[in-house]
Amino acid sequence: MKIINIFYKLFKLKIKFIPPSTSISNPQQSRCKNYNTNTTNSRIKNNFNLIACINSKVMKIVFGLKNIINSVKHYENFPIASLFLPKDIRQAVQHIYKFARSADDIADEGEYLPYERLKKLYLYSKCLNYIQSNELSAIKDKEHNFNVEFSELYHTDVKSLFINLDNTIKNHNLSIKYFQHLIHAFRQDVIKNNYQTKQQVLEYCNYSANPVGRILLELYKRYNNANTRYSDSICTALQLINFYQDVEIDYLKNRFYLSYDILYENNLSLDDIKGLCKFSKNNDPKKHSCWMKWQQMMHTQVKYAQDMLLSGLPLCNQLPFRMNKELKCIIYAANIICNKLHKIDYNVFTKRPILKWYDWVTIITKAIVK
Repeated sequence: MKIINIFYKLFKLKIKFIPPSTSISNPQQSRCKNYNTNTTNSRIKNNFNLIACINSKVMKIVFGLKNIINSVKHYENFPIASLFLPKDIRQAVQHIYKFARSADDIADEGEYLPYERLKKLYLYSKCLNYIQSNELSAIKDKEHNFNVEFSELYHTDVKSLFINLDNTIKNHNLSIKYFQHLIHAFRQDVIKNNYQTKQQVLEYCNYSANPVGRILLELYKRYNNANTRYSDSICTALQLINFYQDVEIDYLKNRFYLSYDILYENNLSLDDIKGLCKFSKNNDPKKHSCWMKWQQMMHTQVKYAQDMLLSGLPLCNQLPFRMNKELKCIIYAANIICNKLHKIDYNVFTKRPILKWYDWVTIITKAIVK
């Protein structure tokens, strides 16, 4: 389930992090040290130095991210959360991320048969039920009984995983239902690989993506109806953007998130998309007979997701400073990916959009300054 990488890197957008080959220049570092922030006049007169100072710090952050990325077992592509999140929130996000990441692996990774995946996900759901009923604390000290009951999951160190999650949920008063919603989406990944209507895709997003934003709102004590509407728009948009840039990757997994009704509206079929994926392996996809229809369809869908994403921007002003900057980085990064999709004429088969180091400099600088 794609959106799970929201945690720890907060919203997964399969964007490769490509560090620059050069290091920070001393002049920028020097300007950063000499920048005077004591008076308004100095800020105005030294605006260039301010930007240089920010960029210098951003560059240091960006270079430092390489070690963070390499330390994470699953290489994901949104390495920002650990930099902006407060320490107590960061630890909570790490525990939630580990839960979600391991459940995602059950649904996606390895050579398990579908019934084996569903059985393991059922045990995850059962552990969540234990947390909700306060039974986990009663069995967590009984090593043997716990490991026997969850022997199917023992390789994931499920005991420590759920003990940490139990503490996180109780310490921050989080709703169990949103974790169960994520498990529901993981199960759906196992048993369903295509969708008849766009509404079905949006309903999937309601389980796979939106719970993540709602959990974060609960972590920050900013949960209310208005904020959840903004959050749902952002999370759903991020999920859709992932679908649109990962068409070929999902095809290799026999999954299709472009619903039949959207295909039909553009005189396309699922077989056409499969044919386009196959054709693109050895040929220029723009020479395929369906290319113009594909472009037309993707333009509409990417624009739809982009508008939905930006409609959630007001949420930033309702959040604490650090989370404000974090969320702006996420939205700006996703918006750049949409612009890159437009720029490459939606050729996700041979030119999949990625964020490069200078994009990150722009994103983080923009988030800090605004």
